[in-house]
Amino acid sequence: MVDYNELRKKFPSKTPGKAARAAKIKAIAREYEKKRAELAASRPPILKKGFVFYAVVVIGLLMIGSLVLSATGRGGKAFTSKAHIQATNSVEALAVALGRYRYHTGTYPTTEEGLKQLAAILPGVKGWNGPYIKKVVKDPWGMAYEYVCNGEHETPTLYSCGADRVAGTSDDIMANPASFDKPFRDKSWLKGWMPYTLRGYIVVEDEEMKKSVNASVAEHMDDYADDMKTSTPELSADKVIADAGFTQERLSQVRDEPPGAAVFIEGHWNREDGTVANVTCRTKCDEVELFLNGETLGKKKPVDGKVSWETPFAPGELKAIAYVGGRPNGFDSIATALSPARVVLKGNTASVGDGEAAVVLAEVVDRNGNVVPRVGWKEARLSCEGPGRILQTVADHAGAARFPVAVQRVAGSGVDVKVTVRIDGIGSATCAFGRAAKR
Repeated sequence: MVDYNELRKKFPSKTPGKAARAAKIKAIAREYEKKRAELAASRPPILKKGFVFYAVVVIGLLMIGSLVLSATGRGGKAFTSKAHIQATNSVEALAVALGRYRYHTGTYPTTEEGLKQLAAILPGVKGWNGPYIKKVVKDPWGMAYEYVCNGEHETPTLYSCGADRVAGTSDDIMANPASFDKPFRDKSWLKGWMPYTLRGYIVVEDEEMKKSVNASVAEHMDDYADDMKTSTPELSADKVIADAGFTQERLSQVRDEPPGAAVFIEGHWNREDGTVANVTCRTKCDEVELFLNGETLGKKKPVDGKVSWETPFAPGELKAIAYVGGRPNGFDSIATALSPARVVLKGNTASVGDGEAAVVLAEVVDRNGNVVPRVGWKEARLSCEGPGRILQTVADHAGAARFPVAVQRVAGSGVDVKVTVRIDGIGSATCAFGRAAKR
């Protein structure tokens, strides 16, 4: 048997330090493992923070946050008060009512008329089919709803001042602009020959539908073009106006005398300050007493159905009371007209046959409905939509406070003829002529 120890002694290693270094390394490794085992016994386990760890932490924080918000009343729907919901619903309902008012009359109420116009009884307004609300109420915080209309066809401004009762702050409750157009979005109008162009514009959901409707209208207009030229007689505007009774004498009176009136004050009550005014009344009664701003100017007996007074002009109201046998039999009153506020159209526009003409009276009135005797406007426009045409130009009546408008229906369609009179800086009015049955 070979004795390796003896061999190592006889033949020593050429690198004696190598074995020693290997032995030291092994000793150090053993010491490291021993210390590591001692440390592992005294330290907690290390948690590796991966995606799952952070996802659990985030979800936990969100749950805690929602519980805190719910407990403090600052989260979710609990933040919207009952008063806020009520005001929002009221503002939207008023916006729809304003849209219906415009759908029927062609315009929104003016800023001066306000929301009370929606609850008023206005049978004299063309197209009116209200009232549109029962009454005007205040918002839940006791403030009036704010309403401003800067233009005839511009979307009005409608809002509640909110809980702080101050306009222009972050809690104001504004009307949705789309709510004003809800009354115009009834699709049944697509069955007609000429839809809402008769009311100034077409409301559709997209441009393709709008192009389709406009193309259909243009096609019908082309079909009836020959009928309009051949079957429509030429009419004289002056003759039509004269036949309707709109004489210069009648127009100069500014007011219309009601049939069977006990007394009627001629003319208007607008003069230059400091002038002496002559007031003439027509009557069939025994005598007439005239009052200026509540003070009597005396009684007089008429001669040939007329009686007159001369008095220094004072702005306000004139009132004439007629007497028969010493007892009042009727009265009439006029007031000083203020600045021009709007344009109105009066007359019988129930129906007109193909080829026939009708006349309406255009008037410029103040905010109280008094005809303004002299306007002096610089520009106005007459327009006609549907199967009809205007028989005279605006230049014929430039600057007048009241003037007749003659319109002729042409053959070819049973839809209404819409006539609009627009005076820049004052406003506009619209009326529609129906089609009379064939005789």
